[in-house]
Amino acid sequence: MGTRPEHRRRGVGAAMTRAAVDLARDRGVRTAALTSTAIGEPVYRRLGFQTVGTFRLFTF
Repeated sequence: MGTRPEHRRRGVGAAMTRAAVDLARDRGVRTAALTSTAIGEPVYRRLGFQTVGTFRLFTF
């Protein structure tokens, strides 16, 4: 998921993530995992996600 730059900082990404998490919770899901860019990380932290590991992507 991503938010176009001109629409950032309006709660769009948080609302979409919250809707997905709520739907999953309603269906009995107890664990969710995601990856994030540095831009998105604060949004997910505010929603209660915590960093449990990191990884790097390499291209060639």
